[in-house]
Amino acid sequence: MAEADNKDPAPARKRLLELLDNDDWELSERARSEGKLALRWLNDRDPTDCELVSYVISLLKSSTDLRCAPQGEPPGSTGLAWQMTDDRNVFVKLRICEKRFGEEYAYVQSIHVSLHQQKKGAQEP
Repeated sequence: MAEADNKDPAPARKRLLELLDNDDWELSERARSEGKLALRWLNDRDPTDCELVSYVISLLKSSTDLRCAPQGEPPGSTGLAWQMTDDRNVFVKLRICEKRFGEEYAYVQSIHVSLHQQKKGAQEP
């Protein structure tokens, strides 16, 4: 599933939840640094890595739209990412990656306050 052609969010949501729940995840430095700023309101302090991931899990378990974002040029040449924007305009980008053949992990690529203002029911480009 790491770079599957399937752009249906339901199987991706399920797989991301499995990986995150099983502690098979990695945070990018950008997700860590910008995520701490974007989610500081959670506990009135910088959230830990586990708290950042717990927030992502809560979004995946909610009705937050999960959008497919083909990566690279041409689109999809470097795989797929999955994006969500919550009600507070916090943007999350995730990927399902492979460590080695058959061994996947969830890569939290980005967590930050979106520059694009979300309209109710609208989707970020």
